Amino acid sequence: MDFKPWVKLMKETTEKHGLWQTVAATWAIGMLIVTMMLAWRLPEILAAASAFLSISGS
Repeated sequence: MDFKPWVKLMKETTEKHGLWQTVAATWAIGMLIVTMMLAWRLPEILAAASAFLSISGS
């Protein structure tokens, strides 16, 4: 896999906006993706938790 375009993008972004703004933006995008994945799987997660709690409560 060729990471050169991503490295170039990160280098240009860091030069333009600064290191900490680049880190903060990257972290925010990652958190957004994780939140979307959790929201997509929420019914499945709730069903598994409900089944686990009902087994544990017996």
